[in-house]
Amino acid sequence: MKKLSFGLLLLMVLAIVSCDKDTDNNPDPVEEEELTNEEKAQELLLSLFSGDTSKVTMYVSANQYTQHNHRYADGRNALISAVLDGDFANTQLDIVRTLTDGDLVAIHSEQIHTNASSIVFDVFRFQDGLIVEHWDNVQESQMENGSGHNMIDGTTTIEDLDKTEINRSIVSDYITRVMIENNYTLIPEYLAEDQNLIQHNPMMMDSLAGMLSMMDTLSEQGFAYQYETLHKTVAMGNFVLTISEGRYGNQSEATAFYDLFRLEEGKLREHWDVIEAIAPDQDWQNQNGKF
Repeated sequence: MKKLSFGLLLLMVLAIVSCDKDTDNNPDPVEEEELTNEEKAQELLLSLFSGDTSKVTMYVSANQYTQHNHRYADGRNALISAVLDGDFANTQLDIVRTLTDGDLVAIHSEQIHTNASSIVFDVFRFQDGLIVEHWDNVQESQMENGSGHNMIDGTTTIEDLDKTEINRSIVSDYITRVMIENNYTLIPEYLAEDQNLIQHNPMMMDSLAGMLSMMDTLSEQGFAYQYETLHKTVAMGNFVLTISEGRYGNQSEATAFYDLFRLEEGKLREHWDVIEAIAPDQDWQNQNGKF
């Protein structure tokens, strides 16, 4: 009996050791961490310019994709077709800034073409982890302005996440009181004591005096620069993007204004913008409008 008991015990020990080895050799599969909406939006944009349509299938809803770019129809199949047709070919994408605000992700980027480049804002709306709506604004890149800034360089660090709503309110108030209501004399209220706003608009300079002088010159020349409606804001910490509608240029064309502001201690410190004429109705491939 003693020999039999010892033998059984030995077999049991060997069996346990064998099970442990099997467990070590075949660990449980580790689930991949779900990407954030910001990461999905970035991956999607980058994939378009690489000719890869798999990210469209992965991150864009098959049931709903509302398009506000006049060149494309609704639905993710239209986006896939655009990639396959070479709409994004021979272009390099450089993502510079990304803001996440609830179900919205805004991306500020430069599209570098063979002989030119464009500055772009893309805004995506997510629902249940998938992209269901897209807006954008595109402007051909210009030379550096009189203060030595181009349309995309400058600060990229997002700070003060606890002040997002305060900063959103300040910028919304600025767009409404100054730009829509044409109260340019109120601009100093929104600037720091040194009255310096770092400008990336190619026609403006950093100084308040230079900015006001430019606005006066445009007005005297009959060049429209009129904001009419603030449609949307995307805010994250010390950065706030506003999407507005108005009139611009010698022909006073219907125009979309995308303005990005960086704030310091509740004051406007840096400004980027992208201005694009709204295409006439007959040129639209969808019925959704620019905004």
